[in-house]
Amino acid sequence: MSYKIPCTECGVMVLPSTAERIGGFCMSCKNGTRRNIEKVQECCKREGELNKTYPFHELCRELVVKVYKQEALSDDEKLYYSVNTLGGEVYNGGFVQYFENSSGEHYRDAELGIFLLEKTNSLRLSIPC
Repeated sequence: MSYKIPCTECGVMVLPSTAERIGGFCMSCKNGTRRNIEKVQECCKREGELNKTYPFHELCRELVVKVYKQEALSDDEKLYYSVNTLGGEVYNGGFVQYFENSSGEHYRDAELGIFLLEKTNSLRLSIPC
């Protein structure tokens, strides 16, 4: 049996020749695979918490899947999806991001949704002089 040493980042046991060749790391740490797996696990945990605390989170996810699969949405689903996408895109990267992404294609539905919610102040855009 070969003698092994711990990876300097995660502690998994690797052959000394492997560790020497790639700077003391295991291949998963060297390639970033281990970090990616950990990020996905953290994301899944956050998703689970959101599903428990925010009742409409799962609905939003289902609508996004439908849109990307190009499945038909009901009129109410279109409005809900469009208003939420507008808010999310603007919050994340501003109106430029919203209109440059495919989300901007749903502007008319978002506008109608905002009107029906009686939040028309959200439709006013002011550009500082």
